Amino acid sequence: MQRVNIHSRLISAIAVVATAAALASHGIWELAVASKTSSSTGVLLELSSATVLAAWLWYQLRHTQHDLRTTRTSLLTLPPPRPGFEWNDATARGRRQENPLHHAMILDSIADAVFVIDPDFRVLDCNRAAGVLLGRNNAELKGIALGELLRTQQTAALLEAINAAVTHAGRWQGELCFGSDQDIETETIFTPLTDSGTERLGTLIGVVRDSRERKTAETYLGYVANHDPLTALPSRSLFRDRLDQVLARANWQRRQIALHLIDLDNFKLINEGFGHAQGDQVLQSIAQRLGAAVHRGDTLARVGGDKFALLQTTLHRAEQAAFRAQHILDIVEPTLTVALARELNVTASIGIALYPENGLAAEELTHNAELALSRAKLEGRNAYRFFVHGMEEELRVRCALEHDLGHALTHNEFLLHYQPQVELTTGRVIGCEALIRWRHPKYGLLYPNRFISMAEENGAIIHLGEWSLREVCRQFKAWQREGLSIGHIAVNLSAVQFRYPEFASLVGQVLQDASIDPACLELEVTESLAMENPELATSLVNQLKQLGVKLAIDDFGAGYSALGYLKRFPVQMLKIDRSLIDELATSGCDAAIAIAVIELGHSLGMRVLAEGIETREQLDFLRRHHCDFGQGISFAAAMPPGEFAACVRQLTEVDNTL
Repeated sequence: MQRVNIHSRLISAIAVVATAAALASHGIWELAVASKTSSSTGVLLELSSATVLAAWLWYQLRHTQHDLRTTRTSLLTLPPPRPGFEWNDATARGRRQENPLHHAMILDSIADAVFVIDPDFRVLDCNRAAGVLLGRNNAELKGIALGELLRTQQTAALLEAINAAVTHAGRWQGELCFGSDQDIETETIFTPLTDSGTERLGTLIGVVRDSRERKTAETYLGYVANHDPLTALPSRSLFRDRLDQVLARANWQRRQIALHLIDLDNFKLINEGFGHAQGDQVLQSIAQRLGAAVHRGDTLARVGGDKFALLQTTLHRAEQAAFRAQHILDIVEPTLTVALARELNVTASIGIALYPENGLAAEELTHNAELALSRAKLEGRNAYRFFVHGMEEELRVRCALEHDLGHALTHNEFLLHYQPQVELTTGRVIGCEALIRWRHPKYGLLYPNRFISMAEENGAIIHLGEWSLREVCRQFKAWQREGLSIGHIAVNLSAVQFRYPEFASLVGQVLQDASIDPACLELEVTESLAMENPELATSLVNQLKQLGVKLAIDDFGAGYSALGYLKRFPVQMLKIDRSLIDELATSGCDAAIAIAVIELGHSLGMRVLAEGIETREQLDFLRRHHCDFGQGISFAAAMPPGEFAACVRQLTEVDNTL
């Protein structure tokens, strides 16, 4: 009877432990994967839950009457199943309760491997899942030493530790590696079999779960959580961890590092003009290009929609950060080819903060790099700027201007100044350029470089551009009534206006409302703007040409100078960028480019105007090389309408010796 009781307890204990471990660990395993916990944490959670559940099941079994036949049976000598066993027969159900085969079937239905281990750590029995896990026949496993199944160099010490834990703590739990040809990582629980009291019977029950799939899932989830799925670069969170580590090491080693924040210029317009799919292609291409700027020990990450961060750790002096930033600008700028063979030109702006000069903590360093990035954006983009003290005050002013920009138009705070355009050979005024100003109630008269980029970013440029067109046409009409002879008024177009679908219709409506000749209005498009989307530019330019409006390419020679697009655009005027005019007297290269632009424009049937003429030497040079028109303070600065009218009358009286 004692032997039967022992076997009954053995069978019950195996069922209890295996079932409890399977049920409890199933839910805990899912929780561990979902929360990306480590494997050791998962084991602890599983064991705690399994122990509670096993205790409850054991209590139920202890208080349930069992009528097992008193025969010498064990798990090692199970009788074969009877043929024709009828599950629906009441008698069969009673026999099933008495037959140990029922318990064996329970064990084989458990997905986890279950081993019965004797005091010498040999396998007495195991379920079907154990053989599947190890890829071996169950009969082959019976009688084999547990140490032969493990892949470890310290088998004896490990088994001794398991035995000590079971003896003193009543359980052992942890990770074991099984297998002969491959590593089978598992989470394992060993618990002793005891009698009705607390005395151990010498047999251990081990429940083993294959943890490879869970660890693979955890690894994948960890990668996804720490990397950008589009570019495969580290994410913001992983970059922040890396930054903290690098700062700690730099502090200990007394080294300097540089944080580069890289933001693509006008990327929003690419998404809006071409779609997000092609925008994603641009981001992937830029990420690959930026990878060429990463040196050993550096970290490149995507920390925002179109923002990247580069942590430069091999830094001995600040000039190295400047060299790296310029290298980044150079590799970003070349033309990109995306879907449907479309070519795009993308530029970037970079803000740089140095450790320890610009901040000791990650937050401070990042904040200062953001300020430097804002400065680079404000000063024309496609540039890098280092953080300097005082930028935070500038950012505060910028935020105030962005807020005030929303109601500046309704409060009539904008006005236009006009700068004459002069024929160089005669000194005759042939037109003027309208330049917008903002009369801010607190900060005074602001020039376009202080607010146009903000207006483009928040969409206010559409309303501001329409106001400028209407005001220009109204003023031109007023001068005509006064008898003032002005050939045309030139107006600059922003990138947002250029992409506005109804822009050509708006221009036509404004001209009609003002009742002026369309040829009196000249719209200036920058070279870079025309090159960003040649197809759209060609379509819009043709629509404007049908209206009779004049067109000019502004800032020519300072951008891409891809000359092929000029033959597709019905442009009447090329405006030489003022950066070339500034160095005419001192730079032979700039002088050669200016001469080439003049000859190019004339060969294409265009007139050429030089901007920013300030000195007699510049004027003489341009006259010698037959530049048609000029504009700059050598003639007159931009001024309000009344002063401009007086200036025009005065200039018309000046002879050609000017």
